[in-house]
Amino acid sequence: MNRQQRRKMAQTTAKSTTNKTNLQLLSELGGAPTIARVKKIGYFYKNDVPEGFGGYFEDIDEDYAGYIVQSLNAIYSELQSHGTDKRKEIVQHYKSQLECGRELMTTDSNIWFVLFCNIWLLDKIGAINSDEYNGVIFLSERT
Repeated sequence: MNRQQRRKMAQTTAKSTTNKTNLQLLSELGGAPTIARVKKIGYFYKNDVPEGFGGYFEDIDEDYAGYIVQSLNAIYSELQSHGTDKRKEIVQHYKSQLECGRELMTTDSNIWFVLFCNIWLLDKIGAINSDEYNGVIFLSERT
């Protein structure tokens, strides 16, 4: 997804109503609340085997960070709004998407974004183990 596409997508997303910037909120989602400027986000799943995959987003500006923050919060809230049985079903569905992730990796950046969100959510709820082959990493510059 190029910068212009991200900006257009981000402009449809409401601005954060807190005193924190979207980039700070994004950093907090990555587990690093003291980092103010996220530069890249890497995501990977079973990256140690041929059927695994990985990717990254870079040149993240304030608008795109806001879109990412809202998207991650929305999928987490949506999952939490369901009962245990439905949550298990949703988690299994996300895992199945990851299992065929290599085939889904195309030039369509929307697919990449869905896979990134799935990895982040499954890692957050403990459905996959975050290690050097599975997870999301937020690369930043300190300000």
